[in-house]
Amino acid sequence: MRRDRAFTLVELLVVIGIIALLISILLPALQSARRAAETVKCASSLREIGMAMASYVNDNKGWACPAKTASNYSISYTNWAKKPPLTYNGQQYWFNFLSKYTTRTAVGAAVTTAQDRAAARASLLWGCPAWTGYVDNGYTGGINYSQTGYGFNAFPEYTASYPAKNVLLGDSGFTQIPGDPNAISVVNTADSWATISTGRWYKWSKYGIQGQERALVSDCIFWLLEAMSPVPTNGWPYPGENSGYNKQNTWTADGQTLYDVYRHGKYPTVNTTPAYTFKIPGGKISYNVLFCDGHVSNLIDYESGYRAARMRFPG
Repeated sequence: MRRDRAFTLVELLVVIGIIALLISILLPALQSARRAAETVKCASSLREIGMAMASYVNDNKGWACPAKTASNYSISYTNWAKKPPLTYNGQQYWFNFLSKYTTRTAVGAAVTTAQDRAAARASLLWGCPAWTGYVDNGYTGGINYSQTGYGFNAFPEYTASYPAKNVLLGDSGFTQIPGDPNAISVVNTADSWATISTGRWYKWSKYGIQGQERALVSDCIFWLLEAMSPVPTNGWPYPGENSGYNKQNTWTADGQTLYDVYRHGKYPTVNTTPAYTFKIPGGKISYNVLFCDGHVSNLIDYESGYRAARMRFPG
């Protein structure tokens, strides 16, 4: 009778080696495919955010939502599927105003329960699968749920010559527009909104100027879209630890930018000094931007994002 022959140790090692070789060959392709899928899903979410903005503008007589209210502003959720009903009165971000059109739960600072946090992060307002959120132990669950991974353009009146290239919104060097002090879409009040003390709401027509070129919402490490010079001189901001925006003192004044430029590409090595920055050069640039006319582009260089935010090329 014929005896069945078992595999020898050498044969097993050869098979294991072949499998390992195939994995090493296929893994980069699988990772690339996953990144491409995440880029497409993110772009789809941004397009829907653009449609939500259009709905908001239509319902509010041509007014766009502000980037943020710096004082309490009541938004009611009573007509949504929340039980019991909630009316949240606090600081509101742009995504709070748009959430009516995109999700059935509260978003941002209005989030109060673990169920709400899960629902908020599953919504298109947190729609980039490549964004995991800031690790922040100051928030229940360890994630800063006011940072959705997308930033909003708070100043639609940028021109090719105004303001200066190295001036941040709200800086002491931010030259005010004559007759329109604090003309930035981060609004505040000292008298329960009878009078706006700083900032302003903008008509959508302001954003519509050069709408094919002007960024509205983009992959960002903060809720605000901002761009200074095309390349920070001492490291690109690192998203992931607390609020990266609060680490801006570790960046040079002409290097401030909040685009998450490596999100859909490849992140470079992290610097030890200055902290919370990536080394330059390095990595692969790829990030999504929703423009004011509703189209979404995947950008692969610093300069295009700078132009979309500041309406001019760097320099």
